[in-house]
Amino acid sequence: MDNKARKIRKTRPQKKALVVGIISTSLTLIFGVGVLISALNYPTTTSLDNEFEDSILQGVNKLDNNDYYLACTHRDENDVLDDTILYFYNSNHELISKTKVFSEAEEKYGIDAFSSFNGCFTVEEADSLYVASGNYLFHYKGLSSRQLNLVGYTDSLAGRINRVAGNDKDLYVLSQVGTQYRLDRFDINDDSLTIKTSGYIYQASEGRKSDNNYELSCPKEMFIYSFDAIGDYCYLSTGVNIIRIHRDMLNNNYRILYENKLKELTALYPDKSNDELQKMAKDECIVEYGWVDYYNDHTLELNKSLLDPINYSFYSLPDMNGVMRYKNNYYFADIYDNFYKYTVEQLEDDARIINYLDGELTLLDNVDLGVGTLKNMAVSSLNYDQYGTYATIFHVKESPLISIFDLEEEKIIYTIRITTSISRVVFNQENGTLIYQYQDPVNKKSGVNYISTCEVHKMLTVSFIKPLLIVSIILTFIALITALICWLSYIFKAAMTFVIKTGKGLKKSWPIYIILFPSILLLSLFCYYPGVAAIFTSFYDYKGTNGVKIWNNFANYAEIFTNTASLSHFGNMVLFLLADVALSIIPPLIFAFFLTLMKSKKLSGILRTLLFIPGIIPGIASLLIWKIGIYGDYGVVNTIIKASGGEPIIFFDPKDYTNVMWLLLMGFPFIGSYLIFYGAMMNIPSSYYEAAELDGITIWKRFFKIDLPLCFPQIKYILIMTIIHSIQNFSRIYITMGRTENVISTPIVEMYILMNDRNYGLASAYATVLFVILFGLTYLSMRNRIKQK
Repeated sequence: MDNKARKIRKTRPQKKALVVGIISTSLTLIFGVGVLISALNYPTTTSLDNEFEDSILQGVNKLDNNDYYLACTHRDENDVLDDTILYFYNSNHELISKTKVFSEAEEKYGIDAFSSFNGCFTVEEADSLYVASGNYLFHYKGLSSRQLNLVGYTDSLAGRINRVAGNDKDLYVLSQVGTQYRLDRFDINDDSLTIKTSGYIYQASEGRKSDNNYELSCPKEMFIYSFDAIGDYCYLSTGVNIIRIHRDMLNNNYRILYENKLKELTALYPDKSNDELQKMAKDECIVEYGWVDYYNDHTLELNKSLLDPINYSFYSLPDMNGVMRYKNNYYFADIYDNFYKYTVEQLEDDARIINYLDGELTLLDNVDLGVGTLKNMAVSSLNYDQYGTYATIFHVKESPLISIFDLEEEKIIYTIRITTSISRVVFNQENGTLIYQYQDPVNKKSGVNYISTCEVHKMLTVSFIKPLLIVSIILTFIALITALICWLSYIFKAAMTFVIKTGKGLKKSWPIYIILFPSILLLSLFCYYPGVAAIFTSFYDYKGTNGVKIWNNFANYAEIFTNTASLSHFGNMVLFLLADVALSIIPPLIFAFFLTLMKSKKLSGILRTLLFIPGIIPGIASLLIWKIGIYGDYGVVNTIIKASGGEPIIFFDPKDYTNVMWLLLMGFPFIGSYLIFYGAMMNIPSSYYEAAELDGITIWKRFFKIDLPLCFPQIKYILIMTIIHSIQNFSRIYITMGRTENVISTPIVEMYILMNDRNYGLASAYATVLFVILFGLTYLSMRNRIKQK
């Protein structure tokens, strides 16, 4: 036996199997190393969420030396805002210090009325940081040392603080009063924050009454793209306009003058009505200040000679989607995906109230923003952190695609994609890392900001690493399967025999496989691949059209099986499934059985034809007949009820669970697949019936002892098809009930609605669950038949 075994191992096929096994094993190890290297170098992100305790992140801001700070808020057990905390970190994400703003303000000044957090603003020239809350502005010194000291505050601002900017001598605060914007100037060195000058933001246009006049009106609900203090001026950009305002605000204080005049008259004439006082204030302002007219509290008309371009200039920039300032340059991105620049010196040289800059911008033709990338951008689409020479460009609102723009070289150096929707980015020039703020509604809490970091150079390799990883995995799998087959063939004689036999069969029948190959290929491309892709997609948070996929493990499945509404949908599916199975088998069997008992072939043929006609009516048409013609307000049921003096029934109320009864009755009398059962019964040999009659068997015993057992293959076929159709039947509910929130929805309907709502991840999870259910039920129903074969 030993000599024979040795001879078997030394046969030529086994020697070939040994050689191929060694080669494929070596390839498996090589490709496996490729998988390992690709996986280790695959771009990843690191979450920094645990770095700032249990506070709620509001924003991230960069400082010098690549340090950064997080502005966070904290709420008490009643979900009431009770503090704002600033966490300062170095470039290695190590905590340097933290400051509790509201707690310190309460302790130092006795302030405890904080309703909101408006933002943090830094002024490097004054080593200061300002925290805004409602109309409160808190002034901190010690920004450079990261050890903040509260030195003053003001609550004299008229509205909600929107932006803060400053330089070495002035501090400007932009606040929103109603729908208009007010600008207040402070001395940067005045810790008590006493207002020096004030004005409102006006938009200039040609006057109504004369070409010699200008009309100034306060714009409503502006988007402020940038807000800067340069020299004696404050520059404010709204995307379509740049407004330059002198620190004295002599051409912006019209509403202030009117408000002061109104206060003066109110004190002098306390008995007069508000309308009378407002008219008096308006008339006196027109006379005293030389205005042409004052239409309301935020629109006036005045002679052009009263406006000095040195004090106020208005630059029009139509079709602009974003504005950003770096040193003395303004950068603009328009809706046509062009990138321009314009210098502050050019603004200063153009001494006009209204300036149109269409033909005066310098096009940076070496900057390619891509086609359609800047449509619907966020307000902060162009962002410069003032501490470096790089800016970030957000290509589309809440898109993962961003670019890093070198402000000195005026060119884009990186364009990367991060697999999440980002709202703010901080770039560390020293080590080339991004810190980005985002929202993750699936893994974490919807509507809450989170923060992560990633290495730019690794993110740039994703287009190369990802295909390499996929190809390496596929090649490793193929090499591993080949190695296993070869080694099994070398060790076991039976395996070698099976491989040789299978190979000969493939070689002999190769034309058949060539003919089948196109069909298999098309099935793989358009059936199997989408199905497998849906399974993979079910493990992602994948919403919208921007291609953002966030890996969320089993969160979608947890949502399905822990959500009460989802569980009720599966309960409805089971109810419909049981009813459909019973109604698709029992009534058709009975109809088919009694048709076989009919003696008159002519009458039997007429009945078969009449019973078959409903089956050729399109399913949608049949559903509409039931929805409108039978269950409708003027349908058969309500017509009979009204004729009998009763109140009509409102069918398909989305909040009424009794609708399930009406849905189950649709299709009555449920003759469905009777033709299949009738054909099966007609093929039963008559000798069976003759022998049964000799034994004196009754009709019902004949049905249960002969017809039913011999129709079992057809019953099994109808059972399988009914299970599949019932679980996949969304038209029954969707067409009758619509997309409303109704109590008898099913998983297939929810999947369809989620697809329409572009929640592809959760929809894919529903599809995967339904696939598993259908596969399991079909396998169970086919198992006995497979065993019999």
